[in-house]
Amino acid sequence: MAHRLTATFIIIWLIHGIPYGIYYNVVISPTSNQWTCTNTNGIFTQYHTYCFYIILTSIIPLCITILFGSLSYRNVQRLEHRTVPLVRREVEKQLSVLVFIDIVYNVIATVPFLIVKILYTTPIVQNPLANAQLSLANTSTLCLYFLNFSVN
Repeated sequence: MAHRLTATFIIIWLIHGIPYGIYYNVVISPTSNQWTCTNTNGIFTQYHTYCFYIILTSIIPLCITILFGSLSYRNVQRLEHRTVPLVRREVEKQLSVLVFIDIVYNVIATVPFLIVKILYTTPIVQNPLANAQLSLANTSTLCLYFLNFSVN
């Protein structure tokens, strides 16, 4: 079953990557006269921004981490009432603390990225200084977000 699920998800993600190859084109930037890879389809831009960034890479992993972390914490709390050797109980408590710390760091790394990404994708600000500050916040939270993956 694991082999089938792995093959299925590999096929799904390969199919998911096909529009990136179709809609991203190499164009000359009008401001810097350099070659850049940019999206040329508005509908795909909306999908990439709202579905991929916000739902697939932020909300779903955060909810799954919180759900399974809270379930494991609850399971370790119930272990105290059963007859389990003391050494095993202490190891499981330490593991639950590690899982809890991982959940907290995941929330700290993901929620700011999610908020800034939502603000960065809505063009409500016309002030160039505010756009530069928002771009700095986007880059900073993106680094924090990817640091989460490197730590895990």
